[in-house]
Amino acid sequence: MKYKGVSQKREPVSREWVIRILAGAALITLPFVISFVGWDTFRLPKDSFVALVAALLVIALVAIKRMSLCFHFQNWEWLLFGGLAFAGLHTLVSSNSELSWSGFKSLLVFVLFFWLLRSISTNHFQQKIWLWISAAIGVNGVLTMLQYYGLFDLMRSSTGRVIRGRINPAGFIGEVNSGGFLFGLSIVILLYYVATRQRLAIKITAGVMIGFNLLGLAFARGLTASLGLAVCLLIWLMFHHWWILREGKGLTRELLIFWLVLVFAVVGGLGVAYKSGVVQRVGRVVKATEKGSWTYATAGRTPVYWLTWKMIQQEPLLGRGLNTFGKNFFHFRAETEAGQSVQLLQQSGAFREAHNEYLQVWEELGIPGLLIFLTLLFSPIAVSIHRFREGMEAEELYWLGILTLGLVFVSIACLAFFPLHLSVTGAYIALLFAGIRVAQSPAADGVDQSGGVVRPVVIGIMLIVTIGFAFQAINTWRANNETGIAAFLLKSAGTQDYRPAQKRAIADEALARLEKAEKLAPEFREIHNLKGSVLMMLGRYEQAVASYSMGANYHPSPELYTNLAAAYMALENRQRAQECLDLALGYAPRYRKALQAQRFLENGR
Repeated sequence: MKYKGVSQKREPVSREWVIRILAGAALITLPFVISFVGWDTFRLPKDSFVALVAALLVIALVAIKRMSLCFHFQNWEWLLFGGLAFAGLHTLVSSNSELSWSGFKSLLVFVLFFWLLRSISTNHFQQKIWLWISAAIGVNGVLTMLQYYGLFDLMRSSTGRVIRGRINPAGFIGEVNSGGFLFGLSIVILLYYVATRQRLAIKITAGVMIGFNLLGLAFARGLTASLGLAVCLLIWLMFHHWWILREGKGLTRELLIFWLVLVFAVVGGLGVAYKSGVVQRVGRVVKATEKGSWTYATAGRTPVYWLTWKMIQQEPLLGRGLNTFGKNFFHFRAETEAGQSVQLLQQSGAFREAHNEYLQVWEELGIPGLLIFLTLLFSPIAVSIHRFREGMEAEELYWLGILTLGLVFVSIACLAFFPLHLSVTGAYIALLFAGIRVAQSPAADGVDQSGGVVRPVVIGIMLIVTIGFAFQAINTWRANNETGIAAFLLKSAGTQDYRPAQKRAIADEALARLEKAEKLAPEFREIHNLKGSVLMMLGRYEQAVASYSMGANYHPSPELYTNLAAAYMALENRQRAQECLDLALGYAPRYRKALQAQRFLENGR
């Protein structure tokens, strides 16, 4: 290996192997982190896990380096930290400060994780860890196929039947879009091992893992991830031929082997695509777009994009505040003529993300935020292209090219997904950025170029912030588990299997758990909807109104406003009940529970 021993140039770096092992283990484990008893099975546990790991590893890094800890940024890295500073200033003046601070903390975790990974990464570490990560995600690819056929017992319906179909989460990863993103990104990274490794065992292993991840992508049927992968493969074809011509060794043999393997891979991939229904889905998309309809191609998100654009036009310069899109979108949809002029997918919840990072960043942070985001995404690509022209060793150059392709994949995925808003995808994007940074400066691989020793005061502030993150992550996970148990108890109390006194005792236990969860993680707003339902069951209607109102203030949805209307009806406040139903039906005109409540209110019962 060309990189063997490089990370041992300085003594402080040689002690970082412990942090590398822990960080690698966390990234390999992340796809499998779920909460069986929690309210949110997939997303929230992963959020807590990433925040906890980032905090603990930063503390460990500070302890190892102590006074030798340095900050040294180059090129586009300043954009990441400059963007964080801009988001912080924007949050200070935001009218939705609590929501904005919640989003700022998530962004801070991402930047901390990037800084940590960039500080401990070498090319050798990155190449090893991506291989293991791709294997972990590949396992989830196989599980996704099994779930598609109802053979993996992770999701069950209320009748006990294993749920089948595309709507299933992608293995343990969670939602199919997150899974599709990670399957596609893993395939892009694995191309390096297939194309450059001399050992046949590594080539075969990488090829098998590409197959597993391809299974996951095909059976998740994510069109955005599939499009991103197709574009990256086309660019890779040109890049690989350029690289072979640049090396000029064994040209005929290399190209012959390459095209033989490529033909077999294409045939196998088409077979999997047909079996999984991807071919049929693409055909339906083509037919729909030929008729001028993009709604099917975007899985019903075209109206969301259009409404987001209308929201942007109202505040194009400064935006409405970080992490406020969900709240703003609900009210724009429910209360404005433009919002009600389109038909959205019918659901009890509401869109909390725009499903387009570019539009959402613009809506939340305005034109300055969008420009910073665009520059951050594409300036590393420009720097990589510049590096290709310079003298680099063959494998170093190829590794940088593959990581840059990974960033191209991310930029395409951002068109119809929100990977930077999710920890399960954001963690690997942070690793990707860190890898590109190291690969673009191979001379500094594993070496801290001094940019000024960090003063003890700064280290103290970092420790306080990261310790705070660690405690918050633990409490949020505990709150999620308490909420999950409370939801189970609430569902049990609603059945006919218990006497009234038993139901009341169960409801009291559920309420106690929800109050504990609220103290542990006040920002976990889903608690308030469940708490309101328990209070309704206990006949404490005024408290139910307060709880529902708090939830609707931060994460409004048709379900929450319908529940709030029911609480007002119980208090015989018909005017407020009608206002809540107007909001629920303004967002989702065919929402069944809201229509039932409206008929109930009109009949005067």
